[in-house]
Amino acid sequence: MNHSFHIYGYDITLEDSQGDIISKLVKDFSYFINNQTKKILSNKTSIKIIYNDKFKYSNKSKLTKIKLESRINFQYPNSITNSVSKNFSEAIFTHNNFEGCYEQVYLFILSITGKAFDLKGIHRIHALGIEKENESIILMANSGTGKTTQGLEVLKDSSIKLISDDTPLIDPNLNIYPFPVRIGHNNQNTLIPFLRDGKNLYSINRLLYGKKFLLDLNDSKICISTNIISKNITLLELERNNSSPRIAKSLNRLYTFKKLFFHQVIGFGLPMIKEYFLEDSIYNLIKIAISRVKLSIKLSQRIKCHQLNLSESFENNSKLILNVNTNF
Repeated sequence: MNHSFHIYGYDITLEDSQGDIISKLVKDFSYFINNQTKKILSNKTSIKIIYNDKFKYSNKSKLTKIKLESRINFQYPNSITNSVSKNFSEAIFTHNNFEGCYEQVYLFILSITGKAFDLKGIHRIHALGIEKENESIILMANSGTGKTTQGLEVLKDSSIKLISDDTPLIDPNLNIYPFPVRIGHNNQNTLIPFLRDGKNLYSINRLLYGKKFLLDLNDSKICISTNIISKNITLLELERNNSSPRIAKSLNRLYTFKKLFFHQVIGFGLPMIKEYFLEDSIYNLIKIAISRVKLSIKLSQRIKCHQLNLSESFENNSKLILNVNTNF
């Protein structure tokens, strides 16, 4: 089975000896299959997936090394091997573990496109992004705060559009680019209300984190942003205290930069930590780090950032999020 799609000009071609993994990846990246995005990148990568039930991983190390480049992947160390060309034009994944290979290819696609964006000065922020009347609201939160659950509650309002559940893209001119991929949640009942009639969730069983239910955005009722939003950005840092929801304070520039350093420069909670701290090119690593820091400084100086204390009521929290700019 073969398939291809384009992520802002980055051409991804997939070939799968069985087709099962491609069928899930098509759901993961359905936005980019069904929408023509602005051409920003000019990279190409061909990914070949080979199932071999007799395959045995022989490296005694607990790390899976990509043979032709000095990257290291921490996922599924005993069932997958990969061979990637120096310029990422070709990648071959050989496996005897469907779930493991599927997740690794998914992360690999996010990694190579993320690096290409980084080298263009367009960076991801670990946050949930929504569009409201051509303005963007970016919700930053530590893992376990309930960012996805809260974001889904906000998206019940049909006037709100999803920019990205996990990684909005921001360029040096403070333009926000949509990057919507699959939405995952540990509780399928949280996702089911967002399915179109006759559509179903799918899932992945992850080695380290267990089963996660997944929502194909093409099968969902969620409105997806197709706009590049210029400069109209509000940042919200979500904190959970289980009392009445309230905007506790406006954050000063230094504190805003500190939060952006955590979520955008380092990107805790994303694969982007592992992607570049093991980068073979010191020049690229330094270039990316400097570019991310510059963007964080600019964001902290030019946009509003507020801290929002969340209550146990997702509905009440949503009302406050959607009216944040009327409170200041």
